[in-house]
Amino acid sequence: MKQDNLNISYEEFVQLKQKFEEKEKKIEAQLWVDSTLNKFDELLRVNYAKSLEEFSQIVIQHIAELTNAFSGIMYTLDKENKVFKASAGYAIEIDKLEKRVFKEGEGAVGQAVASAKTLLFENIPADSVEVYFGSAKVNVANIRVIPLVFNEIVFGALELVYITNVSEVYARLLEKISRSIATMIESILNNDFNQKLLVDSQEQTDLLRAQEEELRQNLEEIAATQDLMNKQQKELEQKEMDMSETLKKIAKEKQDIEENEKKMKDTVEKYQQDIKRYQEKDKVIEQLKAELATYRKAKSTTPKPEKI
Repeated sequence: MKQDNLNISYEEFVQLKQKFEEKEKKIEAQLWVDSTLNKFDELLRVNYAKSLEEFSQIVIQHIAELTNAFSGIMYTLDKENKVFKASAGYAIEIDKLEKRVFKEGEGAVGQAVASAKTLLFENIPADSVEVYFGSAKVNVANIRVIPLVFNEIVFGALELVYITNVSEVYARLLEKISRSIATMIESILNNDFNQKLLVDSQEQTDLLRAQEEELRQNLEEIAATQDLMNKQQKELEQKEMDMSETLKKIAKEKQDIEENEKKMKDTVEKYQQDIKRYQEKDKVIEQLKAELATYRKAKSTTPKPEKI
């Protein structure tokens, strides 16, 4: 026998509806993160051939505007000196920074690099850090220092300042974006290194064959990386299709719930109408009872006729 869908309590219905709404919000948030990552990867690919400084400036500006950061600095790895230099800034002139270079383990940037983990500074005292607008000054809510890690190697770090708290969705997005940035920095550094080798090879004929072989290997790695990125792109498209189907199913389930809710509402209204009719009948019965009592009282006080 088919079970009646209305055979649930109102509390159970509310809980079920709340679960579906929470599930829908999570899926929408994940879709937004995946879509934003896809667009960001396209931005990285478009600017792949630029210099490290130009690339860094485009990236830090995009991330700061995307996550509503007040200011930001991007640090990149200097392989030769084994330090991390400020290569670009947002709402900051890096040339005027008191300190632009950090070693591993030095300061917040160096510590984030050493641990390969994001450092989050919250609940900053009001008199410790202030930022200035043209007409006012405000206190900093939190500062994030995010290492840029790829293949267990740190290629840089992001230092982002916020005057409001960062949502969980933005925090998750920043962690994923950091890996994409690190991948591109590694490629740019490798390309810069290869370019230097090519210049040196023109002056050192004896090293030409070795440099050509190394360049060929690097090109193969780039091709393999491109194949991997194409594969990831296809997987992402399939994932988006799957999520789209899931959203359709959720929408159908939501429609069913709304229909059930309407049926329940109609049922409740019918019950209320029945109760109203019963109440009216109760009033009539009470009135009849009152009339009967009056009649009985009048009857009992009427004098009986005398017997002759």
